[in-house]
Amino acid sequence: MKKMNNKGFSLVELIIVIAIMAVLVGVLAPQFIKYVESSKQSTDIQNASEIRAAIESFVAENAPTSNVTVAVSSTGLTVSGGAYTDATGAPKTAADAIALVGLSATTPCKSSGWTAQTVGVYDVTTYKWTPTANSNSKAPNKDLSDAFK
Repeated sequence: MKKMNNKGFSLVELIIVIAIMAVLVGVLAPQFIKYVESSKQSTDIQNASEIRAAIESFVAENAPTSNVTVAVSSTGLTVSGGAYTDATGAPKTAADAIALVGLSATTPCKSSGWTAQTVGVYDVTTYKWTPTANSNSKAPNKDLSDAFK
C-alpha cells in the first residue's frame, strides 16, 4: 500500500505564522497610527497656509476696514472679520471673500488635539500677521500658528 503524500501546512505551522504576524502588527501599529496623525496635522497646517494666502489676496483686492482673524476650534479653522463693502454696496466679510476662492470660512481640521484659540490675526493697516504661540497641545513640533508667521 502506497502512503499518501500530504501537501500543505500543518496546524502548528499555521499557528506559528499567525503568532509572528500578531507580533509584527503589535510592533508596527503604533508607528502607523503616529504616521497617520502626523499626516493629518500636516494637512491642517497646509490648509492654514492656503487660508493665509487667500486672506492676503483678499486684503489686497478689497481693502477691508477691520482685521481678519483665523481661529481653531473643535469645528476647524474659522475665518472672521475683514469687513468691507463690495461693488454693489453690500456689506461683506473675509469669510465671503474666502468662499469666492474655493475655501470655506470654517475649514474642518483633519487631526484632533488642536488647542481652541486664535492662531493668527492679519492687521489690514500694516499688512502683517500676528501669530499666537503654541496652538497645538498634542504635538509641539507642529503648530498651526507657524502658517501665519
